[in-house]
Amino acid sequence: MPPTTRIFPSTSTNSKKHNVKHLVRACDPTYSTEPLRREGIDVHDMPFPDGGAPSDGVIDSWLKLLTVYTKSSSSSSSDDGGGGSASSSGSGSGSKVKDTIGIHCVAGLGRAPVLVAIALIESGMPPLQAVDFIRDKRRGSINMRQLQFLKTYKSKKKGSCIVM
Repeated sequence: MPPTTRIFPSTSTNSKKHNVKHLVRACDPTYSTEPLRREGIDVHDMPFPDGGAPSDGVIDSWLKLLTVYTKSSSSSSSDDGGGGSASSSGSGSGSKVKDTIGIHCVAGLGRAPVLVAIALIESGMPPLQAVDFIRDKRRGSINMRQLQFLKTYKSKKKGSCIVM
């Protein structure tokens, strides 16, 4: 079932808890972004087919968001050795919780994990290690077609982000 405005109460709570300032929607739009914008969350549409790999345009938009975000996050927050995160962050040892980028698709098993894997690969993690890391957190994520795509994905911008 596609996300709708009914998800906003739990989304708002989680967004505040993790200090989400950007939300990437990796599926087709099925809800108004206005309630999220009122909460101070910028929504970025980066849809691609369910079960498939993102287009070069989606990847470029994702990497641009990560690059712009990590530059502004690292210059405006306390230094704890990180430069932001692509999905969520926990509170550090007494440090301020950094702004984060949330990401969702419909079931959370394909499109969103693929974009998170790309962020991990861009940060220097080998592709299969990135997939294992994600599957450890989200069992059943990333299908065979997406796995093949990630195995051949080549980093475009080494060290462009840090995923926490």
